[in-house]
Amino acid sequence: MSLHSDTEIYRAVVELAKFVARAVENMRRDMKPTMGKMLLEECVWMGVVVRRVNIAIGHAKLPLLEELLEQLEIVQFVLRLARDCRYVPPATFADSVPLTASVGKQATALRNYFAPAP
Repeated sequence: MSLHSDTEIYRAVVELAKFVARAVENMRRDMKPTMGKMLLEECVWMGVVVRRVNIAIGHAKLPLLEELLEQLEIVQFVLRLARDCRYVPPATFADSVPLTASVGKQATALRNYFAPAP
């Protein structure tokens, strides 16, 4: 078993977290304590969940992957809301799309791999 930090999905989550940290840094000051904090916390917990997925065995990975996908959805939603409310520039949201897509594709592929065959 490799370290969770050696996996592609972990690297993708780290890239997303670094992107979000930079986006929050440039977010409107009044939104940092609410939206910014939420974005950063979700990204940190995504890293924790990737670690838990790596430790879990077989089908025990499935609920964790579902949790990861749910957290990703929250990040996507808050970024979209921040864009719509003009708390972050549209270009920032656009730049986040490939990062969130990468995490989502990898998590979905892992979920499909470990899902029981019908």
